[in-house]
Amino acid sequence: FRSDRDGVSNLYAWREADGTVRRLSTVLGGAFTPHVHPSGAWLAYSAYSARGYDVHRLELDLASAPEAEPWVDTLPAPRLPAAEPAALEGGYQPLGTLWPRAWMPYLGFDDDELSVGAVVGGVDPLFRHAWAFGAGWGEDTNKVSAQALYQYDRWWPTFLAFAGDDYDPVGEDVRRTRELVARVSVPVTRSLRLAQAASLSWRRERETVGDDRLDLGGLEVAWALSTSHRQPYGVSPVGTSLRLAYLREDPAFGSEVSLGKLLLDGRHYRSLLGAGDAASVRLAAGTTFGQESFTCSYAVGGFPDGALVDVVRTNHGILRGYPEPGCGDSEFVGRRFVSASLEYRFPLLHPQQGYRWVPVFLRHLHATVFADTGDAFTGGLDQARLKTSLGAAVGTDITLGHVIAQTWSLGVARGLDERGETSVYFRAGLSF
Repeated sequence: FRSDRDGVSNLYAWREADGTVRRLSTVLGGAFTPHVHPSGAWLAYSAYSARGYDVHRLELDLASAPEAEPWVDTLPAPRLPAAEPAALEGGYQPLGTLWPRAWMPYLGFDDDELSVGAVVGGVDPLFRHAWAFGAGWGEDTNKVSAQALYQYDRWWPTFLAFAGDDYDPVGEDVRRTRELVARVSVPVTRSLRLAQAASLSWRRERETVGDDRLDLGGLEVAWALSTSHRQPYGVSPVGTSLRLAYLREDPAFGSEVSLGKLLLDGRHYRSLLGAGDAASVRLAAGTTFGQESFTCSYAVGGFPDGALVDVVRTNHGILRGYPEPGCGDSEFVGRRFVSASLEYRFPLLHPQQGYRWVPVFLRHLHATVFADTGDAFTGGLDQARLKTSLGAAVGTDITLGHVIAQTWSLGVARGLDERGETSVYFRAGLSF
């Protein structure tokens, strides 16, 4: 156990046979959270120094450990007895704790449109209920888009509901997308090193552009596995993650189309030098079943911008250095797709500091070099059609408002094949 009986937190051992206490450490910065190895031969503990907290190892030799000085309580006895805490009447009442404590403004640039808005949210102390609401005004559409989310996580499955009403510019027109999503997620395995989950989602969507309207509705079943985790000074996760999902669109769910979509997404992150770096590989592929006339299932170009339930022009691949296509562009859109990306991420600096009262904490600075390849097609895969790009980026890991961790990156990519271009991008979050 640890005790600060001499003014500094140190480690001690108590012997049951005779009740003696032995001193195990003599440090200046403090020794904390001792954990004995199952063999009993050594223990691990955390210690504080000018660098912060580090993990140390201490060989256990209890027989030769000196006996600790007797502890003498030098503090005066309390003058008044401690008051008994008032008992709460009734059960847990979370609703009064869900009011938002703060709001956050945001500035976005998507689909070549500048948007300005704000987000609020709330959560109860036991994290059973969580909600968020955001709204933003678009400069080009002159419309207000809004999204609302609620999650209930008391029971074994987690329930999530989402509603959105979004406006996006499409040439000279405005596209309005109204969407409802309900999801049930069940954790299959959950440990420090492995997490598996299965989910079932229902989605209803209506998209209108001028006088044109498209109704979609379907069920998605998905399975996900992950062993990835992030080390304190790492600039990338390490480990492996897999996701397999199948979506069924059907008129019974309100959809105008009748088809199925299957997606497989695999990612592997591995440190090469053990210095917070990582070689990251992502492979993804998808196909469509049924309604052969529907050829706008998948797209490639730019960054992923949708989930599998976004039936039209779903972009799951990463292909930087190429434009985002429309449904009529057969070079970048089809019933199937394949995508592969390779990145090497390495740290540059670890500032680990903020500036005075400004609520921004700068954690890491890092760089990335990458290569992308992929294609969307309707017939068979033609290797000659695969499009490739190369690029590099610099980024930072920051904490906003003391609690919101984000990764920002600024990069440049060059498409090496037909219709490739040199593009500069700013992104919040890792590419994958």
